[in-house]
Amino acid sequence: MRLIIRDIKKKFDEITVLNRAGYDFESGIVYGIAGARGSGRTTLLKCICTECVPDSGYVCLDTGIDIRKADYMDFGIVYDKPVLPEMLTGNQYIRYMLRLHEVGAEDTAEYFRLAGISDELMDEYIGNYSDDEKQRLQFAGIMITSPAVILIDEPKSGGRNNEMLKALVDRMKRTHIIIITSDEGELPDGLVDELVLLKGGVLSGSRLQERQHA
Repeated sequence: MRLIIRDIKKKFDEITVLNRAGYDFESGIVYGIAGARGSGRTTLLKCICTECVPDSGYVCLDTGIDIRKADYMDFGIVYDKPVLPEMLTGNQYIRYMLRLHEVGAEDTAEYFRLAGISDELMDEYIGNYSDDEKQRLQFAGIMITSPAVILIDEPKSGGRNNEMLKALVDRMKRTHIIIITSDEGELPDGLVDELVLLKGGVLSGSRLQERQHA
């Protein structure tokens, strides 16, 4: 499977954020998009997943059977600042997601464990979760929806979060396209296979193993 991005342009007033950005992303490879603050990383993700309409360019998904315009439902997005129903408990949210996506699993506790969330928080209101715990709850939702493309915007760093993120990546990278954004130098060690730099509104990348042996 391949995500094809071509000639994405985006301006806000007179400021050009993305300038004909293009890249190919494939399943089985974890991509890290790095750039300085204000380089347009989050804008790029929003243009990729159709949440934000670019001024020009297109995003297509090559499924191996056909090539079609990418749709919002093709994407699962883990936001830097999570937007979740804070008046639900974590358990109610997971049960809602399971029903919505017609997943037959009954053991909601398994999703909490996979996302690295304490069982004690299952019946706690999401509004009382820390930002890290809310982000991990988003990861649990991703495991349920299993979208073709997983976009992770600036994951929280730290021992337990890094372990959980690596477990998610190992679980899903073979059959999904995974793209992670972060400040330059802030991507977790050993997680990313291909580093993509966003600079001047343009994307350029290289395989990390090639860089290491150059």
